[in-house]
Amino acid sequence: MEQTALRRIGEIIREIRKKKGLSQEELAEAVGTKHSEIGRLERGERNITVRNLEKIAHALLLQHAYNPVNWYPWSDEALAKA
Repeated sequence: MEQTALRRIGEIIREIRKKKGLSQEELAEAVGTKHSEIGRLERGERNITVRNLEKIAHALLLQHAYNPVNWYPWSDEALAKA
């Protein structure tokens, strides 16, 4: 996955997490990982697996959790629906 795509996915995760009022620690606990891992994902420093993306989406209660195609092109309009 291209680095810019990783960064954008991380930005989306951060924006939605903050919109939901969750800390990195709270999201990490819901996903079953460490908060440092969430931080790396949000900064685009770690490649994200589909499995982890699904876990994060589920933890954030995303409407489109099982259809990541709906996230493209990761517009602000798509974020508003989260």
